[in-house]
Amino acid sequence: MTIGIKVSPSGKDVKTATNKELILNSELGTIKFLKWGTNTISVNASSNATVTISHDAGFFPIPLIYSELTPGSGRWYAKPFNYISTEDTYIDGNLDNTYANTSNLVFKVINNTGSSKTVSCYYYVIGETGK
Repeated sequence: MTIGIKVSPSGKDVKTATNKELILNSELGTIKFLKWGTNTISVNASSNATVTISHDAGFFPIPLIYSELTPGSGRWYAKPFNYISTEDTYIDGNLDNTYANTSNLVFKVINNTGSSKTVSCYYYVIGETGK
């Protein structure tokens, strides 16, 4: 007997569904969340701040950053896949300033307002370890 996890969508029997029909099968390689967390970044008026988060994956993972650029606004923006913002504070889109390498997730928060800001974010480092 093999021990593992299988998840099927509604209407499919997990015992008879093919691997292609399953939502999750722990016997197959899947992308994994390697590291995740929250961060609060203080950025002075008309300034920027660089954030470095160590992940030590040993390969180039997929980074995701969700940020609330104005505290309490309830407007959260995703980076790097989608970034639509009318805010004067934002995560820099320049690939020299926002990137993931084999050991770190790095991003720059730019504040183009006349007052200091505290930016909240959730970050995720995703990838397949091959294990």
